[in-house]
Amino acid sequence: ELFAGKAGFPLVAKPPAGAGGKGTYRLNSMHDLQSLLQQYPPSGPEPIMLEEFVSGTEHSFDSIVIDSKPIWHSISRYMPAPLQVLENPWIQWCVFLPRDIDGEEFAPIRDAGYRAVETLGLKTGLSHMEWFRRENGRIAISEVGARPPGAQITSLLSWAHDLDFYRAWPRLMIFGEFEPPPRKYAVGAAYFRGQKGAAGGTRVRAIHGLDEAQKRFGHLVVEARLPSEGQFSSDSYEGEGFVIIRDTDSDVIEQALKAIVSLVRVELATISVMQSLLGPQDPLPNLKQAIDTIDPDGPIVCITAGWRDSEGEIEELQDIVGRPVEDLELYQRAESVFAKEPALRELHRERQDKLRELQRLYRIRLVPTITAARKLMRTRADAE
Repeated sequence: ELFAGKAGFPLVAKPPAGAGGKGTYRLNSMHDLQSLLQQYPPSGPEPIMLEEFVSGTEHSFDSIVIDSKPIWHSISRYMPAPLQVLENPWIQWCVFLPRDIDGEEFAPIRDAGYRAVETLGLKTGLSHMEWFRRENGRIAISEVGARPPGAQITSLLSWAHDLDFYRAWPRLMIFGEFEPPPRKYAVGAAYFRGQKGAAGGTRVRAIHGLDEAQKRFGHLVVEARLPSEGQFSSDSYEGEGFVIIRDTDSDVIEQALKAIVSLVRVELATISVMQSLLGPQDPLPNLKQAIDTIDPDGPIVCITAGWRDSEGEIEELQDIVGRPVEDLELYQRAESVFAKEPALRELHRERQDKLRELQRLYRIRLVPTITAARKLMRTRADAE
């Protein structure tokens, strides 16, 4: 309350070790602060950090230092700010990395960013910093982590520089080596977040506008994880999927990002989908209870896994579940296809031979572990 009196409202509350914006709240009044402290009372293992609420255009500053010397940096922009995204689940957002970051407009953060990292004591490593450009033109640093960035930004850095940062980071930390690459492209990520209807929604029901987005911007896409119908909705602010685009022209990428999040809409709903059940049924079958819990009226199909000769023998299974079951007869279907396509049969046989060889090698690797386990068991038995 003392800090709130000095800094004024609104405030931002979040866990010091949080990531991805989880557990972050805007507090607009003393009532909000007191309610938060009652709901999540801070403790030694789980402290809460309060910050002055800073408004402006939010960016990140990622940098590498070796022996306390600045080696490389990158600047990106959030569209819109992450807190606004967290507070509005319907907002689809973007991260934009312009190609040219050497201009004077970024001079203040280059200076302040490296000084902040030095002050915090990072000698060699990669850091991720959040910062704001305020309405008056001044900058404000909100947080710094001695780690690679999240939200696909590490992938964006890789695409912008034609360098695998997932490999470069451990090499930096182990050997203290990093060769600064040129920034060849502007890149960006558009995040697709599900929109719930009046009845709510726990799964993706449909994806709208994807064909149009593909037609207009498919030539820019370098990586994507698209939502699929039936998948569970995400609890992350990254949403149900994303697409990464790049081009040598920053304006092209910035405008394309804005258009993509306007075109694509992920619809969420509470829907019934196919469920898969696996597990032993001996000596106490519980399959019927499991099926009734999921869907007591839906159709049931089964496959025979491993026991080719018993395919089709489903009478006992039908007795257990108490309703018709359809066997997909995958082995018979495969044999029918192989009879018509001998070349495919030969490829399948080659693949099975490779898998058996891998299994043999794996078992060889297990021999020392199994031998040691047996010795320990004998030792325990002798001791008893």
